[in-house]
Amino acid sequence: MQVMTVLGPIAPEELGVTSVHEHIIADCSFSGNDPQKKYDDVELMTEEVAHFREEGGKTIVELTTRGLGQDALALRQIARDSGVQIVAASGFYREVVYPDYVAASTIEQLADIMTKDIEVGIEGTDVRAGIIGELASEFPGEKLSENQEKVFRAAGRVAVAKNVGITTHCWQGEAAMDMIRVLR
Repeated sequence: MQVMTVLGPIAPEELGVTSVHEHIIADCSFSGNDPQKKYDDVELMTEEVAHFREEGGKTIVELTTRGLGQDALALRQIARDSGVQIVAASGFYREVVYPDYVAASTIEQLADIMTKDIEVGIEGTDVRAGIIGELASEFPGEKLSENQEKVFRAAGRVAVAKNVGITTHCWQGEAAMDMIRVLR
């Protein structure tokens, strides 16, 4: 078994001290329209990630997905320049930031996108994803929306087929049991 990083595969024993939920390059300005929630300064983020290394960190699992300003090539540069291994993500975060094509896509089409991220590279690059998610619920209630359920079903199929992990987030504590039901 291997873990895919933005610089290529490594053995699990090479992970070392790992931060398992980070957003190094991300655009969260959709939340409250706050431009301060956009993190795209590669030089600054390289310095921040290098501080993690200086304190003994070795690997970061970066969970920024489509719709959140994902930049696989920037992650590769940060990994090279900081000396920290970075695992990039595939998938779709919250419905509010799903690309328009998600609503019109089938489960199989969404699974194909995630499979390509894992096998070939993220969005036209050769930087391969090593994890799926952060997939999130968003709306109040106990059930995922139709589009969220499609994303979760596609992710579950890819995770099993490609032997990669999934990470989820219950937005405001909602829909956890439905996430589990769909992924099963």
